[in-house]
Amino acid sequence: MPYTYLEHGADVGIRSEGRRLEEAIEAGAEAMLGVMFDLDSVRERIAVTIRAQAPTPELLFV
Repeated sequence: MPYTYLEHGADVGIRSEGRRLEEAIEAGAEAMLGVMFDLDSVRERIAVTIRAQAPTPELLFV
């Protein structure tokens, strides 16, 4: 699993990992969806490409 859930005072904390930034963001997005849905009951129906810009790479995911 390329992500872990962390204790956090607000809602939930997530630490994601990847060989590239894109992989880490993808893993983090999967982790966030895992908080909201049972991922075993979800199946992919369409693929969507998302493009984003930010002053720093870290801000792309915050």
